[in-house]
Amino acid sequence: MELTVILPCAGCGRRLGLTTPKELFKISDTTRLIDFSISHIRAALGRVDVKVVVVIRPHKKEVAEHVRLQLPGVEVEAVMFDDSLREWPGSVYSARGLFSGANLVLLPDSLLNVGRGRLADMPICEDGSGFTLVDLMAAALERHEVVFGCVECSEPGILKNLGALRIEDGLVTAFQDKPKDSFELYNGYWGCFAFREGAAESLYGFLDSSVFHRPVSFREQSFYPAGAVILDSYRDFGNWEAVEQYRRQVGGVPSQ
Repeated sequence: MELTVILPCAGCGRRLGLTTPKELFKISDTTRLIDFSISHIRAALGRVDVKVVVVIRPHKKEVAEHVRLQLPGVEVEAVMFDDSLREWPGSVYSARGLFSGANLVLLPDSLLNVGRGRLADMPICEDGSGFTLVDLMAAALERHEVVFGCVECSEPGILKNLGALRIEDGLVTAFQDKPKDSFELYNGYWGCFAFREGAAESLYGFLDSSVFHRPVSFREQSFYPAGAVILDSYRDFGNWEAVEQYRRQVGGVPSQ
């Protein structure tokens, strides 16, 4: 199965206040933020035929070059953010000319753990049965047009800042990006997502509406219900508090 992994790297890193690409920020002596997502790609090599698309802006070409250096032998394409689009859904959809039949979106400033284990510098890339994140998402795409990698959570203080959803019997039945109320409707949030090429346009339209809180029914989408792959944990490194907490837990701070 061929799978395209999309790394949306067109953001400007306002929350961290960096003057250089946030994806290349060294969170430890040996690790840059984007390396967490690269680890999941590397773990799946030899199992799934993978190509990678990095969505950037003109001043972030070094991000795509870093990905190429970290994944020798893997086809890595860089595409520019389409300025007619908006926010992170637009960053993903900017790669539409390079979508394949199956596509997986990994955020370049987050850490996903598929299985349990002690906290380490790099993510836990296999579950207890030896399946990688890419394996699990690709397998779910054979049954569903859209799949979300989900972390179970019912805390309003967390859900209000993330992509909240409802998980029922292995399916996603409700979705709202950063909900402002009605938190009882949700019991999890997404950390990655995958989609078939045929669902790309409708998924982009739905996600764009959700991000900007325009009324839109998840149940009325052509890809409803979406599939759910349960992940062990997720970390968003979009703010300094999260970065420093991680550094304290792993016991290392990068050299200056």
